[in-house]
Amino acid sequence: MKEEMTMKKMITNMKALAALLMVGAAVTSCSSDDSIIDEPDAPQVYTMTVEASKGTNGTRALADGGSTLTSTWSVDDVVEVWKADGTTKYGVLTAQTAGASTTLRGTLSSPLPSNGDELTLKYLSPDYDTQDGTLTGSAKSIDKVCDYATATVTATVSGTSVTTTTASFVNQQAVVKFTLKDNAATPNAISPTALTVSDGTHTVSLTIPDATYTTNGDGVVYVAIPGFSGKTVSLSATVGSDTYTYDRASVTFENGNFYRITVKMKQAASAPAGAEAVDLGLSVKWANMNVGATSETDYGKYYAWGATTDNYSESKDYNWTNTPYYTGNGSTHSWSKYTSAPATLDVATDDAARANCGGSWRMPTETEFQELLDNTTRSWQTNYKGVSGCNGYLFTSKIDGYTDKSIFLPAAGSRDGSSLDDDGSYGYYWSSTLNSDGVNDGRYLDFDSDNAGMYSNCRYLGFTVRAVQ
Repeated sequence: MKEEMTMKKMITNMKALAALLMVGAAVTSCSSDDSIIDEPDAPQVYTMTVEASKGTNGTRALADGGSTLTSTWSVDDVVEVWKADGTTKYGVLTAQTAGASTTLRGTLSSPLPSNGDELTLKYLSPDYDTQDGTLTGSAKSIDKVCDYATATVTATVSGTSVTTTTASFVNQQAVVKFTLKDNAATPNAISPTALTVSDGTHTVSLTIPDATYTTNGDGVVYVAIPGFSGKTVSLSATVGSDTYTYDRASVTFENGNFYRITVKMKQAASAPAGAEAVDLGLSVKWANMNVGATSETDYGKYYAWGATTDNYSESKDYNWTNTPYYTGNGSTHSWSKYTSAPATLDVATDDAARANCGGSWRMPTETEFQELLDNTTRSWQTNYKGVSGCNGYLFTSKIDGYTDKSIFLPAAGSRDGSSLDDDGSYGYYWSSTLNSDGVNDGRYLDFDSDNAGMYSNCRYLGFTVRAVQ
């Protein structure tokens, strides 16, 4: 009996030992598995230090009492670090001290700059879109401070430290205080609910919901815009149901400076009912009908190059004598305006689209017509939309996301003398561009059912006009 108990105890002990061995094997196995798991490396971080100054004009472009505001840093001002080509943001730095000069310090994380890389440092006030330096929302109109400045430096990388030469920040905007008035004999201040300011390249569109962006309803609006030189600046203001426009040629706004301009705006002509701006995905939007037309199939009116009225409607022939800025006769003639190329029609005085449609409408340039030709498919239409004799091209966008958008240009022909020629067969549409090879001619879009392209012809001819904005 005792031997039997001893045997049972031995079996029990062996089972216990086997269990322990299994647990031990399991522990050993887990320990072995853990040892081959790769722990992720900690992100590589560089410490960057930059000695920085505000440059000649500092970063602030606006001070109503002077040319610029104080060029000083505040503690914890934030500066972004970008690759010079704008493709990579490396991190942010903060100002360590206040004053005209400061030390900027912060950390950069992957991807990291290499030794010798050119970097752009961006200082932007909180009112700016930190991706591209443009103002956002209502902050596009500022009555106190406009800060957007950049500096270019070269990175010196040593270990995990980045240093640079001194960064001198230069403002990238001009700020303009516009005082808006109408053109009455005794001008009155106008306070718009919307304002668009354009130099032909940059456009700033402001929504002005209340007096926050004007001063006591006296028509004062502050606008930040990238500087430019020798361009025409155009304003379009919405006041109730009315639109007011202003154009001024040969304007220069330098970055970092502050300007005051009182503008007398004229009440604009209204675009015809049904006129729309069609977005084909191009650099400009195209009107859906001709200037002077009441529908897509209406030919509209005919204008000499540089004219804002339709000679035919005024019972005048289309000839040299009735052509704007032409004097003399035959070989002895001369021009008083647009006497050499390159030249583009003055939007303020000689643009048929602006004069007759108002707002921001204007005539397209030769380049914009070529862009239309290059980025659309053309389909010749006969009796378009069931209108007998209304032929022309349907231009449909080839740009991704816009292939459902199109505009129709009727083959409206042209006027020479008092007659209408080629209607239904040919389209002739003036651009705002003067011919570079001879100032007697303007550039225009010419098409028939087989072809379309840009050509030159006499400024006196009456061609149709299609507006853009």
